[in-house]
Amino acid sequence: MQTSRRNKRKQRGSILLLSIFFLIVLFSLSVAFFRIIPSEFHSASNSRRQIQATYAADAGIRHAVTFLKATMSSNDSHIITPAQIATFNNKRFGSDNPSGVEDSNWPKLSRNDPKLLDQKVDEDWSYLTHIRMNESPFFRRVYEVEAASYYRGRPITVIRTTVQNESFAKYALFYDTWNANFIFSMKPNGIQGPLHTNGFFRLAVPNEAFWSATQVKDGATVPADPWVSGPLARMTQAKTFSINSTDPANTLGITGDGMQYANGNSFQANLGLVPFTETGSPISNRYSKIIDGGRSNITQIGKVDMPQSNADLRIKAWGTTPPGTTAQWNSTVNGAGTVLVNTDAGQPNVPGAKVNGGIFIRGSNADEVLLDLTPEGHQVTRVRQGSYSVADATRNSYEANVPLYHREVVEPARQEPTWDCASWSNVQVANYHSVQYSEERTETNASRCGTRTEYVAGEGGVNQPIQVPNSCTFTVTWSNWEPDGTFRTERQCTGGYVPGPPRQIPENRYWTAAQASDAGAVPSGQTERRTVNADYPGAVLIPGKRDIQNWNSVVEVNDTDYTIPWYSGIKVNGQTIPSSSDPRLVVPAGNTVTIKSDFKDSVGDYAEYTVMEGSINGVVFSDVHLYNVRGTAKGSKYEDSEGNTDYSGKVLATNIAAGKNVEIRDSILQYYNGPDASKNDGSNRLAIGQSSPDQKHIFGIFANEVLIKPSGLSNTYEDIDTAWRENGNVGGRPFRGGRFRGGINVYGVLMAGRVDSSGNSVGGFGAHNNAMDSNDYLGDFNLYGGIISAHAKLTQKTVGGHANGFRLNLNYDEIAAEFLEYLPSTNNFACLRYVTYGLGAGVFTTQ
Repeated sequence: MQTSRRNKRKQRGSILLLSIFFLIVLFSLSVAFFRIIPSEFHSASNSRRQIQATYAADAGIRHAVTFLKATMSSNDSHIITPAQIATFNNKRFGSDNPSGVEDSNWPKLSRNDPKLLDQKVDEDWSYLTHIRMNESPFFRRVYEVEAASYYRGRPITVIRTTVQNESFAKYALFYDTWNANFIFSMKPNGIQGPLHTNGFFRLAVPNEAFWSATQVKDGATVPADPWVSGPLARMTQAKTFSINSTDPANTLGITGDGMQYANGNSFQANLGLVPFTETGSPISNRYSKIIDGGRSNITQIGKVDMPQSNADLRIKAWGTTPPGTTAQWNSTVNGAGTVLVNTDAGQPNVPGAKVNGGIFIRGSNADEVLLDLTPEGHQVTRVRQGSYSVADATRNSYEANVPLYHREVVEPARQEPTWDCASWSNVQVANYHSVQYSEERTETNASRCGTRTEYVAGEGGVNQPIQVPNSCTFTVTWSNWEPDGTFRTERQCTGGYVPGPPRQIPENRYWTAAQASDAGAVPSGQTERRTVNADYPGAVLIPGKRDIQNWNSVVEVNDTDYTIPWYSGIKVNGQTIPSSSDPRLVVPAGNTVTIKSDFKDSVGDYAEYTVMEGSINGVVFSDVHLYNVRGTAKGSKYEDSEGNTDYSGKVLATNIAAGKNVEIRDSILQYYNGPDASKNDGSNRLAIGQSSPDQKHIFGIFANEVLIKPSGLSNTYEDIDTAWRENGNVGGRPFRGGRFRGGINVYGVLMAGRVDSSGNSVGGFGAHNNAMDSNDYLGDFNLYGGIISAHAKLTQKTVGGHANGFRLNLNYDEIAAEFLEYLPSTNNFACLRYVTYGLGAGVFTTQ
């Protein structure tokens, strides 16, 4: 019994000890947690604030890039000026530091500082931003955008980004506006590169066999390439062809992919010509024939605005703001004509002065523009504007006032016979009335049954649908004039006609012009100015004149010396050169030469040369239309801000605000003399079909309209054509920029059109009407570069059931997108770098 009580006391003691032990452990844990919780709370709070700091700084970056986009969109030419950047920095940072912001330069401010209040995120967070613009002379500038997040007035986190405005040259094909009745004809391997439209794409599958088309490669039959191919293949559009579209009508009643397909979800419904099912589900193997990567590479993005003008290119060509008055323009040295190179002397084409820009063309429309090459390989831009007269002794003549003679003509009196009816009788004549008839007919008749829109497939180009008459049954009515059974009495001559009394004609006298040797000729008392022999009494000499073509040229002396061809009487810088060994005929590399009246014929040479120091910048700007453009383009050398020289792509631009156009007559090839023999065509040009190996010789055209207008029928410009369409001389001088083969081949980026002040698309790229109305079927237009067009204009027209004009083979050249620096930029920016870093720790204290 005692033992039992003792055991119970021992058990109670053990439980007490265990309880005390657990209490001590729990107390220790609670103390530990009590100490950890504040630390964890502060850690979480700091993490949250660091994330807030990053988001606040990122808001500053986004705000700055939005400013850049808005500033570009507000400028007619999509250009941002240094003054606009300085204004932004003074307002958003407090000062303008063109070299950027050092970490130590982010100031500690009062939380109520106006700059922070103006860029406030919430009660605690704000940001400051700064933009630095590089000193590039080109349009594609790089911007260093920096933003610091501020917590109650203290700088916390900085984000530094590098952005660059994107060039329109990034597109293989860009259409701002698709007209409702224009359809692009797809074909295998038609376009290699990115496509965009600010509307929605209007496409045509030529037939259901397009989805299963094959080709032979390396002896094996494989699927044909898609219409849009290559590693950069993508299609983006800003709008969609909706299910309830009425113009044009969505006849299938499904949305599909937001694109319109001729004879598919428009015109006559045909599910076999669309890449989706009746429920709108994509058919993957069909999409793979439209674009590399299939349906996923067709997306919708925001609108990309075209510029309203290219005034900044005009300024680049002149080197400064061009003079506003005709008198200033015409104040030129040595009669500079209409192809001008501005100099630091304040006037164009000044001998020995330094070049201050590019080439400026003004005056009358240019009948021809040739991108030529000298024997040394220098670029020559040759422009012909009409003709002008020169003295020609072989055409001298003489004039004098020559007396005029006349003679009297006498027509004697005479008789003329007359006729009378022998007898008259009354004759009964039947009366007629109108009788109505009608019948039903079933036939094809546009006026009776109306028309429907049908699509006649072209090939690889923008084609216009045609109106097809419908068939129906209708009633046709007509009337005939038939006898009504009644008669009327008419008096008619029934006895024949007999001679009557003769009619007397009196005598007639008058004077007529005569030669002095004619019988009866006498002086008339008048004289006439006539061409006479030199020995004629009173003869006056009329000096002989004849018209010659008015060529003006600019030679870019880039890599080697240029030797001016000598002839008797030649002038260089206004001075007559006595012999072919005169050192003034040799122009060192790095200079520019203008040639006034760059023309010669069997009688003489009329060229006058002006040598200027320095190189032009690669911009050719025209205030007039430029017709018959062709040749070989070679880039222009320029000097960067650090004094280094390099090539830049050449841009040929017309005044789009004034509606000035460019017409392409034949191929525009690209200069190449690199080490790869496979890329050289044997004449220092890039072989047709090769991609550009470098950026030096990229060519761009920017005009209100860029039109294909060949010198012959379109079907003579097919790939099978090997004719030399530039045989002979041009203006009496060899044309080395030509010798074209196989279709019209253009290496460059064609930008056509603009957006006017009302936001409407104006102009675009297409074929000239003359190239589509000759019933001559299709020729080849092979482009190695890209097309940017305000409107989708016709390149083919259906006549007589077949397409005329040009099939387009568009081969995207990525080098062009990267290095055609003077082509206008879009209002979008690409991010090249994004770096985030903190300015220090322990800054989250209360102020």
